[in-house]
Amino acid sequence: MTTPITRSQPARHLRLRRSRRVLAVGGAAASTLAVWAVANRFAGLEVRLGAGSSIQHIGPLTIVVVSILAGLLAWAVLALFERFVSRRAHPAWVALALAVLVGSLAGPLGAGTSMATKVALVCMHLAAAAVLIPALAARTS
Repeated sequence: MTTPITRSQPARHLRLRRSRRVLAVGGAAASTLAVWAVANRFAGLEVRLGAGSSIQHIGPLTIVVVSILAGLLAWAVLALFERFVSRRAHPAWVALALAVLVGSLAGPLGAGTSMATKVALVCMHLAAAAVLIPALAARTS
């Protein structure tokens, strides 16, 4: 008679944490894309950066790719904190994430663009942070 192979509790815990974090990264990308869609489609705002001949249009692909990269970077830093800071990893990571958020707002606010574009870009940053920070910092039981 063979014994059925069961997954250990730690393996299930890691798989659950990984899937929640993947959803967090995807959710951040979806939330920033939603802000872009509202600004672009409903408000008629064409999100762009720069002035004169060096205008860069910010489209949906750019929004999604940058959001995913930011989310993966946040996840990687959290994983490093969990590995090397362990007991205080989550509070330390949240403090760092909030500091990075505040610093990231300097980009849109200092950009040479219209006020409407600045508002849209700030809203995108806040939307990504509103999803990523609580979702990645949540502890699984």
